[in-house]
Amino acid sequence: MSIRLISYNIRGLGGLAKKKEVQNLIGRQRPTFICIQETKLENIDRNLCLFIWGSNDFDFAFKPSNGRSGGILAIWNKNFLSIRITHVLEYALWLEGEWGLEHNAVSLVTVYAPCDRRSKSALWSDLLNRIDRNREVSICILGDFNAIREISERKGGNEAYNMNEIEEFDNFISDAELIDIPILGRSFTWQRPGGSVMSRLDRFLLSEKWNRTWPSCTQWCLDKGLSDHCPIMLCESSLDWGPKPFRMLNCWREMRGYHDFVIKNWRDIKVQGWGMYVLKEKFKKIKDRLKEWHKNHFQNLEGRIKEEKEKLNSLEVLGESTGYSVEELQARSEISSTIHKLSNLICSIQWQKARSKWLKEGDANSKYFHSCINKRRKDNEILCLDVNGRRVTEVKDIKEEIFDHFSRQFASRGTYAISENLISNYIDDIQNEDLVREFSEEEIRRAVWECDSDKSPGPDGVNFGFVKEFGRK
Repeated sequence: MSIRLISYNIRGLGGLAKKKEVQNLIGRQRPTFICIQETKLENIDRNLCLFIWGSNDFDFAFKPSNGRSGGILAIWNKNFLSIRITHVLEYALWLEGEWGLEHNAVSLVTVYAPCDRRSKSALWSDLLNRIDRNREVSICILGDFNAIREISERKGGNEAYNMNEIEEFDNFISDAELIDIPILGRSFTWQRPGGSVMSRLDRFLLSEKWNRTWPSCTQWCLDKGLSDHCPIMLCESSLDWGPKPFRMLNCWREMRGYHDFVIKNWRDIKVQGWGMYVLKEKFKKIKDRLKEWHKNHFQNLEGRIKEEKEKLNSLEVLGESTGYSVEELQARSEISSTIHKLSNLICSIQWQKARSKWLKEGDANSKYFHSCINKRRKDNEILCLDVNGRRVTEVKDIKEEIFDHFSRQFASRGTYAISENLISNYIDDIQNEDLVREFSEEEIRRAVWECDSDKSPGPDGVNFGFVKEFGRK
């Protein structure tokens, strides 16, 4: 079953109307897991959970409220999520188990953070220690954190911002290496009655392992109901936008035969027409041939590394018992060299995709690169559009709305009269001659060589590095 988690601070579940609201929310969204935060949650039984969940295929756990410590109720579909260990913390409920038919090890941490700073600091410290002990598990922390990461996550009110509290929460997320994916639907999850103040207090925080296991997760802020908090939902949403854009990789230059392949194919491509048309068509055709070349040389790098490591391990085990022959020593050296080359290729690809300019190519922090790549992917995704109050979510409809928007922007809007009193600067004859003069080859070459080699001037994906490398040949 796909990922579908809901967190909702309902504040007063005891009322029948709010119980019905949660029941209807579950009926509409069909979550695998729901976490409810409640200020007066003292006694929970299976009958109440059955009424809310609507069917008998569930298990539940709860942390009762205690003074200022709010209560937490978690209900999940037991056919897809198996919880084996439950840790009841002062302000959180830590659940450990397995997800889905693949039995992925997960920790679901439901949080109802306090309001005072000292207690929140203690909660961040406790969670950080527990996360450090569970780095190999997919972790999702969800709930009401009663904290914001930056000033833009709060609007209205006359209270002074406690920058130290904001910094502590932001540092906790960074130190724990959690990913705060963008929220969709609405920007703020809580509003004070009357709407004078609003904040983003509720969120999902994902570990890198969770993000690698389910890379298509998105976070939605749903419409507000009887509570002053909006429900938030984490779900998988893989949209098919069609073929991926072509990208030239810097590591191609390190592959033996790449230069000869490009030069030979470039010369073999015959196009008739004027200069720019010829260049455009040759770029288009060389791109198709490079795609095929990439498949033949760069496909399944991880699997190839695994195969080479198995060969090396078998060879070393044999060498430990019988020693190495000259041929085996040479084979061992060649296998080790191949593993290093393939690993460097993967690192270079990750570095380029991450677009982290402050790191130099060759740094091998693959975990960091994965985080950057996933963050860029999520930040660049368009999962919905608000068009005149109507939410558009289908790929086809989103494409049409974007096309229509820019068509209107670039459409002719008639002519406008220029005021006679308009004062403008004039250029002299020398400047005019310089502007209308034809470009020289040296000017074009200098302009190209001053551009970043990773930049692509057009949508064809051919970057300036390719032009610089083969422009002289």
